[in-house]
Amino acid sequence: MKTWIPLWCIAVFVTNAALGDARQQAALTTEAAVIGGSVAVQTALARADVAIAKSVLNGRLLKGELGEAIRDQTVGRYLHRSGKWLNVSPRLGPQGLDHISVQLDESGHPRRLMVDETKFGTSKLLTTKSGRVQMSREYVAERLTGLAKRFDTIRTQTEIPKAKTPAGLSSKRIVRVPLSDSESVAFWRPAEGAGRWQYDGPTESLPKALTQLKNLSELFQAGAEGRMDFPKRVFQVKLDGNALNVNIFDATRVEATGGNLNKLPVKAKIALPLARTAWVSEAIQVKLANELRRQMPYLETGEVRQLAQDIQNSARTAQEALARRSFSQFAIAESAKSAGMAVLIAVPIEIAVQLLGDAPMDWWRVAGIATVAGGSAAIGSATGNIVTYVLLRTELGYSVSAATAKILGLRSVSRFTSAAGGAIGGVATAILFAYGGYWLGYYDLQAANRTAFAGAAGAGAGTAAYLGTLGLISTYATAGTGVAISSLSGASATSASLAWLGGGSLASGGLGVTGGTILLSTGAGIVVIGASAAVLYGFHVYDEHQDNIRLKKTLDYLSGKKAFFISPTHSDFR
Repeated sequence: MKTWIPLWCIAVFVTNAALGDARQQAALTTEAAVIGGSVAVQTALARADVAIAKSVLNGRLLKGELGEAIRDQTVGRYLHRSGKWLNVSPRLGPQGLDHISVQLDESGHPRRLMVDETKFGTSKLLTTKSGRVQMSREYVAERLTGLAKRFDTIRTQTEIPKAKTPAGLSSKRIVRVPLSDSESVAFWRPAEGAGRWQYDGPTESLPKALTQLKNLSELFQAGAEGRMDFPKRVFQVKLDGNALNVNIFDATRVEATGGNLNKLPVKAKIALPLARTAWVSEAIQVKLANELRRQMPYLETGEVRQLAQDIQNSARTAQEALARRSFSQFAIAESAKSAGMAVLIAVPIEIAVQLLGDAPMDWWRVAGIATVAGGSAAIGSATGNIVTYVLLRTELGYSVSAATAKILGLRSVSRFTSAAGGAIGGVATAILFAYGGYWLGYYDLQAANRTAFAGAAGAGAGTAAYLGTLGLISTYATAGTGVAISSLSGASATSASLAWLGGGSLASGGLGVTGGTILLSTGAGIVVIGASAAVLYGFHVYDEHQDNIRLKKTLDYLSGKKAFFISPTHSDFR
């Protein structure tokens, strides 16, 4: 965005010089267009759609689920290979047990039990409202008893229909039951605490699964009542630079430490290079997509995947990708950025224009222009982000956006919502700046109307160029892999379009996605200048035309009056 400022200043200078005495009016009109256009494109590039997606995330749940997934991929697989430990879904609610593992005997009957808790990053063992510390004897006993009752409820349901587990369903609604070392089935229900349990597995295995539910229920109840000993472990998962670290703590005497992980005995430490754990990135994206699908069920599958990938790509660390951020904080920050950018554009131009004139420098006017520019840009940016929020966060808004994006040939609905919000925000900025100058007395109402029109035209044209370029590329261009971009969808299509505009990927010697983004934003800036200058020049030509008409009528009138006065027969000369 900063690279546009010199380009805009040159364009304004040329425009003003060409208009001569109308220089100051031209500066204000062009500033309205440039500031409005900059807000429009900056709002589009800031990706309010990604900020909206991040605002609905449950960071605590995501970190917990990711930690559990990492634990399953590392320790879980090791336990399965070394001791034939099999996972059983233990979730009862937000504070359920993370992992329950069982060992089966040769006949498939569960005979041993192990309970695990996973903490991601610096998360600590929590204390419940009843005063129970996670992984304490009472805490585990309560949840084992609850899980035993749940298994009994499933087993005694009068009729269990067979149906496939829906994609993205919360783990709290799924119970996975191991039947042997190589076979497991699942029971699920559509809503937590409501609905009938359904069966996902071979029809012939249902009787065996019901028997296994009874066996597991008895095993859990024995553990809850203290009739059998079982190990308890806490897994601390950390992503540290290029390494994945897993610390395994013995939680047998967690009560004595008050839940402080640092005071628990360390059973083992595992360090894995991230190069060997590419599935971590995939796991993060899957967890993000599942959470977005739960929070915004009206989004199309491709859109969910794109937003999940965009969130991950915009974050510097895994912790940042999983963290929730308030959308209001994002909107306030973007408004402040837009205000600062508008001041940096308007003030130098205003000073330059005054220096080109004959009057002394009017610093009060400079301060007034800075105030109007900053305030207009801040309000315009906020307006654009609110529009994006309505388009993406409501089912009706998303439906309208999806239909419009399809007509325009865009492959990404979320990017369209950001661009549409940017266009409206840019137009609002230009209008506010124009009438703000009128309110301060810098020009009359006619000039304010013209300034608002030219500024809105520039902002709208810049956004149209932004959207139109992406639409044309995604429809007709070919990706560096030789695949038509029109055959791609979501993030892949957008990235391929930007890389094509940048002359190809970095690996092929092009400027890549970053270069394409810079070129696209700069091109949109040129369109902003061109459109506003064209409108401004049109007003200038119109005014000259009207002046010529008035001049001709005046000359005609004077010519007629002169003949009348010099007539020797006129009564006034007698």
